[in-house]
Amino acid sequence: MSRALLASGLVGALAVLCMLHEGRSNLLAVSLCAVLALGGAALLLREYAASGGTIPFARKASRLLRQQRVLRGHERTFKPQLFGTRLHVHAWGLWENDMTGKTTGDLMMKLDDFWNQEVGHAYPFSQPRTYDQDASRLSVTVHGYECTAMSSSSYCGVPAVKSIMKEALEAAEVGPNLGSAAALGINSMLVKACDTLKKYYKRKEAMVYASGFLACEDIVRALVRQSPGSSLVLMDAKSHPCIRNGSVFASKALTFKHNDAGDLRKLLGKHRRKYGTVLVLMESVYSTDGKLGDLPGISRAAKDYGCLLVVDDAHGFGVLGASSGGVEEHWDMAGAADIICGTLSKATSVQGGFVVMNSSTLFNILVCSDGVGFAANMNAFNAGYCAAALEYIMSNGAKIAEEANELKTYFVDELKSKLAIDVPPSPARVFSVKFDHPVLAIMVQEKLIPRGYLASSFCSPAVPLKISVIRLTIIPGIYTKAIIDGFIQALAAAIPEAKDACRPFEHGASLFIEAKG
Repeated sequence: MSRALLASGLVGALAVLCMLHEGRSNLLAVSLCAVLALGGAALLLREYAASGGTIPFARKASRLLRQQRVLRGHERTFKPQLFGTRLHVHAWGLWENDMTGKTTGDLMMKLDDFWNQEVGHAYPFSQPRTYDQDASRLSVTVHGYECTAMSSSSYCGVPAVKSIMKEALEAAEVGPNLGSAAALGINSMLVKACDTLKKYYKRKEAMVYASGFLACEDIVRALVRQSPGSSLVLMDAKSHPCIRNGSVFASKALTFKHNDAGDLRKLLGKHRRKYGTVLVLMESVYSTDGKLGDLPGISRAAKDYGCLLVVDDAHGFGVLGASSGGVEEHWDMAGAADIICGTLSKATSVQGGFVVMNSSTLFNILVCSDGVGFAANMNAFNAGYCAAALEYIMSNGAKIAEEANELKTYFVDELKSKLAIDVPPSPARVFSVKFDHPVLAIMVQEKLIPRGYLASSFCSPAVPLKISVIRLTIIPGIYTKAIIDGFIQALAAAIPEAKDACRPFEHGASLFIEAKG
């Protein structure tokens, strides 16, 4: 199509020149040929920019076209893992030419070879770091260094509570599951975990899953499949991949602007009447930056248009609210969500996921859903640990929340005063240090390890391609102000050292770094 238009443009340009040379005045013919000529010129400029050139009067557009060529190539479908890996390869200066034809695995091998030469081990997004751990202290030994984990799925500090582990070990004595829920049912330990979740969320129905990702994906998929007729999913632009995966089964899936209830209303006004089942999906906390979802605005819009509201409370469960009661307690909006889903790994520090609701009619669809009826559920150890941890959180929620808030305030204030790093205010126990560089956070992570701290690094496609982040957590009952002080001192040394290490590769990374001024 582009080549044909380009050829037509060249022919059009020649035709215009011939007509003008011969003195013809057919306005329609001249105009048509001129349009073709302009189209051809635009395509030439587009190809010039995509190949690395800069159009003087369109510098920003030139950069975007080059980024698109590097990341997407000639792919017509969205492939986040492939595009993200291409970004890493280009940012480290490992591929100047077209990466078309190279698979994600091919590119990861290239990154592995490079990282082994630079730091002595595989690229962390290709081969995961391995470590020994003592979860009760959030202590790990990685690459031979003893470190404190500053990014942990332990938002309530339950690994330090020995009685929880004791109850979980006793629960495990029943042995492994005998089958899926649809095949045989669920054992009494899973029932106990479900009953505890009902109590926590004040809901009539609860189901547990083998993972939080599976729980959130499955409930969306099950809901759009359960009713006759067409279905529509409207989700926040920053929705987690598990939500996006479930939404592909809807007749149509659209995104509204991040945390923008007004934009959601516009989409509902335009599309609601065309569909029978309509789901609105949001998160209580958006975990890359700790920003809270707008439950009041989003829930009002969903209610006004007769939609089901599904809230992923993965990072609000056991966290938000004066007594750590979750998203609805924080907003003082009991019952605002029709369905709440999430992971058990953050607050209760155990593998598994959950769905809670009041509607028995909707709940009945889960037993034969893909994620419950056709998948093995969580084991008895995890179920027992979940139930004991959640009882601990409900009994000590106010104390946990108070200590967490004190630690978060101290952490944020020290980052500001010592390193001039701003962290947006939020009651979430997850937050990020942002770098205006696509891969710098990976090197910062690397430089923190010899100094005794392990922290998560996030890059595209988890965050916008022009940034990377170190994601940090607040763990009451384990973290202390002394640990925070030590980490900030280590971070102060790691950042400049990481920048120096990245400097030889700035040519590749510069494509994705937003120009100043």
